[in-house]
Amino acid sequence: MNTQPIAIRRVAPESRAKALEFISSRFREKFGADPTPPEIIFAAHKDGDIVATLAIDLAEEGRPFPWEHAFDHDPSKLPFLIERAVSIQFGRWAAIVPQVSAPLIFSAVHHAMQKGKKYAWCVVKSDARDKLRSIGFILHAVPSARIATERILPQDISYYMSPPLPELYVMHLDQMESVLRSPSITLKKQNIVTLEFDA
Repeated sequence: MNTQPIAIRRVAPESRAKALEFISSRFREKFGADPTPPEIIFAAHKDGDIVATLAIDLAEEGRPFPWEHAFDHDPSKLPFLIERAVSIQFGRWAAIVPQVSAPLIFSAVHHAMQKGKKYAWCVVKSDARDKLRSIGFILHAVPSARIATERILPQDISYYMSPPLPELYVMHLDQMESVLRSPSITLKKQNIVTLEFDA
């Protein structure tokens, strides 16, 4: 049977509203939250419809990362030295089809590393954390991180305050890329998706 491939690419400005509606719909359904719009969105498309998203925030030019609205932490207790200028944050991960997460993450990691980034923050609940670990990623917990309820944006309250509570992690992008280039992951990419990278 001829299976329509899934194309993964960075969302263009004219498609941004459609991608944001997909994210909002999935987060309202699962968490009762309507997350703030991210800087850059990557989406998986099948038959003209968005079936998965993953976003990154660069937090350049003095802008805060989204997680900084929701967590306090002690920088001296980070698992390793993290340079802000070469960091990103992953978020807005949602999918309605199977086996698309790894290649979707690959496109975001590729984009970030092309920009010279080395580290990725993420705020995830236990099910998403376990999924990321099952792919092979090493998530380093930030033990000093505490949810700062007084700073959480109103549209994010439901996500941060409903159990299981999310936690803050950081990852090395080069470790993620190494995992995503492994033979088993590469085979899945070739069978399921076509990848299209913007410059």
